[in-house]
Amino acid sequence: MTGGVAAADFRDGGAFGEEPGGDGGWAGEKELFRRWLAASLLAPTSQATYLERTGAYLRWLKAAGPQYLDALSSSTGRDQAVAAYLTHLGVERGLARSTHNVSLAALDSYYTWRGLGEPEVEAVSVDRAVPPTLTPLQRSRCLDEAAARTPRDYAVFVLLLKTGLRREELSNIDIDDIHLDAVSGWVRAPGPGDEDRVVPLDAGARRVQLTWAAARRKLLGRKKEKAFFLGRSGKRISPRRVGEIVYEIGVAAGLPSALSPGVLRNTFEQDLLLEGRELAEVVYLMGRSKPDLGKVRALRAAGISARPQRSGPGMRAGGLPGAAVGVAEQLRMEF
Repeated sequence: MTGGVAAADFRDGGAFGEEPGGDGGWAGEKELFRRWLAASLLAPTSQATYLERTGAYLRWLKAAGPQYLDALSSSTGRDQAVAAYLTHLGVERGLARSTHNVSLAALDSYYTWRGLGEPEVEAVSVDRAVPPTLTPLQRSRCLDEAAARTPRDYAVFVLLLKTGLRREELSNIDIDDIHLDAVSGWVRAPGPGDEDRVVPLDAGARRVQLTWAAARRKLLGRKKEKAFFLGRSGKRISPRRVGEIVYEIGVAAGLPSALSPGVLRNTFEQDLLLEGRELAEVVYLMGRSKPDLGKVRALRAAGISARPQRSGPGMRAGGLPGAAVGVAEQLRMEF
């Protein structure tokens, strides 16, 4: 889909023409571009950011005069103008590298919408902070502490760790959203758009959930309640309480920093990446519309660097110490 407006129209008063509000004629085109973005998989906040960045670029382009006259009509003019604009932002406004890339992503979308394709201008490297995850030792300690609590708390912790669910998603699980038997198991949660995602449960995770399911039936007696995880009132557990359970387990395990469902989610994603899962599968299981490549690189690099790389006496295949076990094997033993 393209904007359907000739570049010449913009030079003669379209995107560069004056309109109320000081947008330099951007207002009319903005609505068409907004509709195109709305049909994409971008989050609403990203759509708003892209509109803002594109408008700023077009105002700069208008102020630059005839120097970039073909910026909206040729690939060469496009690339020269976009490169100059990003340089202008970096020099004049001290633009951060991450913000540079967001502006470039906005212009990638804008020029794709116009039918010229993405500018051939490189993004800049951004050092991504490593998202917090549990080390194998921390994981083991947390599982020990979780197992010493109620069956519900243990099930909450294990399900977060083994599925990467967000706290709100776990709170909203109904009895019909989770399948458990001796040979298979899965949990259903929202995915991008109107699609649900189904995350499988391994044998260890199933056993913990089955234990809670039995305790849940005993707790409810003849009462009916569709929520799988219950609070003290016998009704659905709140997202806040989910976070408190995880935090309390982290404190009991002696973690140096606060433990949250987000850390368990990061740990699950790192496990998937280190298992060699395809990126599309990771995106699906995490309930995203597209990969966060910066986070993927950071998680993968951190996980690989934490593993011993050399083989030797007392080392298992893959460079793991004989006294340690792999992630999946460790969790099976814990459960």
